[in-house]
Amino acid sequence: MMDDENIILATKTIVTFVSQVAKFHDPYADGHASNTAVLTVELAQASGYPKKTMELLRCAAELHDMGKILLPEYILNKIGKLTRGDFETIHRHSKIGYELIKPLGLGDVIECAILQHHESYDGTGYPSGLRGENICLEARIIRIADTFDAMTSPRSYRQALAVEEAVRLMEKEARLFDPILLEIFLRRVIKI
Repeated sequence: MMDDENIILATKTIVTFVSQVAKFHDPYADGHASNTAVLTVELAQASGYPKKTMELLRCAAELHDMGKILLPEYILNKIGKLTRGDFETIHRHSKIGYELIKPLGLGDVIECAILQHHESYDGTGYPSGLRGENICLEARIIRIADTFDAMTSPRSYRQALAVEEAVRLMEKEARLFDPILLEIFLRRVIKI
């Protein structure tokens, strides 16, 4: 296992590579990883996340969707409604990302965050249906930042939502998110 400094250096190289591949593979996702990382760090800072692992968390946020580089482009860039099969394929990306990153030995913070970033606080997420505190803290933080950026960014199948609409939808679906982290995000990061 590498020390944190070498993990961060290795991860920055991986982030650069994955970002370049992602730009060609899914143009709608261009910038999503870095936007998610910025929001992740802001939420982590506002919630008192330990400074000693903040850079690892940022790296995890940059890599959270890396598994999508192995998904079919026709699904990622599909215009119109996704089918059940499309969703099943997309849901594989967190497990694929984990399987790609695990052999590199970047550590639990990054591995857990990539694997669990689509787990929902109420247990309805994927890939394992984890619930509440059984989801690692890093994944719970990234889940909120990722959701907000995805909703406020344009996609092939829809326009970007206004911040107010994204906030309304997140509050409506609050059961999906760590309630304390969601409150901090909405009040101290988004400042509604």
